[in-house]
Amino acid sequence: MYSSSAQQICNGVIESLRSFKQLLKLFGKDELVNKPKAANYPKPCLFTVYYPQKSLKLTDK
Repeated sequence: MYSSSAQQICNGVIESLRSFKQLLKLFGKDELVNKPKAANYPKPCLFTVYYPQKSLKLTDK
């Protein structure tokens, strides 16, 4: 896996965890009615991977 793809996966996970943490703070201050739940991630090895265009090479077959 290219490092840029791995970084994008990690950034996505970090972004969702930060959002969850902020929602928990709001819930603790009674600003939310329902308790937030952590993100449901796909089964292991089923993440969507994005490859930048510079990492791909198209060939004719």
